[in-house]
Amino acid sequence: NVQHPFNRVHSSVSVAKLSWGDVDDRFESACRTMYPDLWNENDTDSGTAMSFDVMLAGDVMYKPELPELFFTTVCRYLRPAANDEGEGGAGVLYLCHIPRASVTHAVVLDAAERFGLEVTVVDVDLETRPAGCPMIDAEGAVVYRICKR
Repeated sequence: NVQHPFNRVHSSVSVAKLSWGDVDDRFESACRTMYPDLWNENDTDSGTAMSFDVMLAGDVMYKPELPELFFTTVCRYLRPAANDEGEGGAGVLYLCHIPRASVTHAVVLDAAERFGLEVTVVDVDLETRPAGCPMIDAEGAVVYRICKR
């Protein structure tokens, strides 16, 4: 949201390339903001794993070996469900999948199930698809809302 008040605060963000399945500390140390209310700088130092409230992915599984790597990474970085005290809530992954090669919707759903993820289908109006999105891709695509159980 470009109108959010945080956008008027001078801050700095660093990013790093994340290879699927790469769950080492180099990624966590590279993802930082200098504005403490947006990011708890001590999370990784205190042993609390970094996690994201929302993750977005579109048309990212196009080879048979990718669902396993993708969901390994998602499970590592997606915020977990509420803790024992009822604090927090599960992070959400929105995944738009278009079947490619042998990675069908059934393959994606099976992989998500193996990782213990909860999956629901998001209703999408094909007439509101982005400009430049071919109807054939839009008709084959499914948007999933995925979170940890």
